[in-house]
Amino acid sequence: MQMDEWERLFDLSDRHGFVIASDECYSELYFDEARPPLGALQAAHQLGRKGYGRLVVFSSLSKRSNVPGMRSGFVAGDAALLKPFLLYRTYHGGAMNPAVQAASTAAWKDEAHVRENRASTPRSSRRRAD
Repeated sequence: MQMDEWERLFDLSDRHGFVIASDECYSELYFDEARPPLGALQAAHQLGRKGYGRLVVFSSLSKRSNVPGMRSGFVAGDAALLKPFLLYRTYHGGAMNPAVQAASTAAWKDEAHVRENRASTPRSSRRRAD
């Protein structure tokens, strides 16, 4: 989404009180290295939205690193929304074994393979950044 679209969505959320849940699992697959897509957290920050109110963003390694079986991801955003989510996750989420945790850590820290992944992804299967 472009900044004007994010701004409109945030305005609607402010007016009507709904939560924006942005699935950004494909956010690192795009056409132009010089023009990465604008994510929700970045847009909120650029718009001066402190604390990311009513915003949560989900991401994972499955598309970024081509490892869907690892089930490694994160959620970020509004701390007030994430507090009960963390409690839920504590009791209902699955724990990762140490080997998967180590592999996940390595994948999250490495950007080179992500750039290679973008370069080798056929244009027909990539999401447009514009």
